[in-house]
Amino acid sequence: MQKKKAPWARNVKRWAAGGALWVMLAGAAYAHSFSVAIISDDMGSPDLLQSAVRGFLVASAERDGHSDETADGHLGGLDVFLTPLPAALAVGIEGLVGLTPDTFDVVVVLGETAASEGVQGVVATTTVIKPGTLPDPVQRTGFAERYMARYGTLPTDAAAQGYNAARRIDRAVRQLGDASQTDALRGALRNTASGLAW
Repeated sequence: MQKKKAPWARNVKRWAAGGALWVMLAGAAYAHSFSVAIISDDMGSPDLLQSAVRGFLVASAERDGHSDETADGHLGGLDVFLTPLPAALAVGIEGLVGLTPDTFDVVVVLGETAASEGVQGVVATTTVIKPGTLPDPVQRTGFAERYMARYGTLPTDAAAQGYNAARRIDRAVRQLGDASQTDALRGALRNTASGLAW
């Protein structure tokens, strides 16, 4: 069963804000899954967007995988579906299922400023967070090795931020059992904002 595609392509300008790169986790139609969108405005860099997606995907592939995969990975034991936006910057990003949800559970904002107001799919129960404080570079060695093995290049700061955000969400969702408990999810994510061991 496929999820309904949201008409995001014609709304990219209205979704984006001031040079910010966004990673969004989107509300799913099913309790065992949720969707992830990474959003950048038209002034953003395709390489930055791709790096953040790749970092997120490394985290989503670390555990809970299964054969005959139909999602873009797993966080907290749930299927994760990823949509990088806007489409103009996401053209070169490969290997995604490409399903788009109707609402978002979590928005992870990469950058100094960004606004979720007016973004289609953002509702009252959407949680907005920053990626969180990154560990010391020495503690990122394992991530760097896994990223290099998968993509053949060293991870950028954007990749590390995408990975850190995914790890925070993984911990919160794993603790709660799903992504639907908004207040509890916000509290669990606040607990890892100042740092999370990789």
